[in-house]
Amino acid sequence: MVMNGDERTGIEDVERIGAILPRVVETIEQRANGGSRLLVIRDTREQAPWEFSGLPVTVTVATLKSGDYTLAGGSTFCIERKSGRDFIASITWGRERFERELGRMAGGGVIIVEADLHSLLYGSFNHRPGGGQRVHPNAVYGSVASFLLRYRIPTLFASSRADAEALAYHLLRHVERQRQERAATTITACRVR
Repeated sequence: MVMNGDERTGIEDVERIGAILPRVVETIEQRANGGSRLLVIRDTREQAPWEFSGLPVTVTVATLKSGDYTLAGGSTFCIERKSGRDFIASITWGRERFERELGRMAGGGVIIVEADLHSLLYGSFNHRPGGGQRVHPNAVYGSVASFLLRYRIPTLFASSRADAEALAYHLLRHVERQRQERAATTITACRVR
């Protein structure tokens, strides 16, 4: 069978619609069920999970390839949660493992640290186990710069665990809104004339 350009375009449109249809159905179902709940997946290995208490979030638990939190429905965006102490460990003696994780996240995520930068640099977070030497501020600044430039992953600092959780919620909400807008644009672009 020989296809002209119009028939080929029609097949490509059908394939595109088929690829986004599950997300459209999920969005319609969300709106039918109150629509304002964010569907978040938390990694099974997360040791100090956010509960998103008081926020319109439904959390399910599954094994993620990278990050600690992502959106349901195939999002490529993920959040890596770190306590202040864990962040210091990840940029020093646990750096090799952490950079492998960042490599899997490259360009599609963010690190949220549950500590403000000053506390991280000069406070109780900045001690090696057993009371060892403090991590130099330049090591923290250099790591943050390296993660952004090498992996395109920003590091955001929140003054408390609750603030970090709220920041994560708002980031995920914006990513979901952008995803819905792209899906709506794709549907509009794929309409048969």
